[in-house]
Amino acid sequence: MDLGWALEMAELLREAQEEACPRVNFDPHDLAWIFQSIWQSARLLSRTRNSPGLVRRNIDEMHTYLDGLWSAAPFSSHPLHTSP
Repeated sequence: MDLGWALEMAELLREAQEEACPRVNFDPHDLAWIFQSIWQSARLLSRTRNSPGLVRRNIDEMHTYLDGLWSAAPFSSHPLHTSP
């Protein structure tokens, strides 16, 4: 497991919180570990399902979520991918 990735992301999230107040409060380390879990699960599932696009879709969803944390638009206006 690459612990450095989650720690780096936590630091980036903390810096982002300091630069602009997010719409909801969150713990940067907790969110970074959630994303680490999503990333690892997507990699595993993409291999077992022979679906490399799964990783890309999960990354897109993480970006959408992060955008929503700082966006003025309601979360429901962000497009969601529902296909596996």
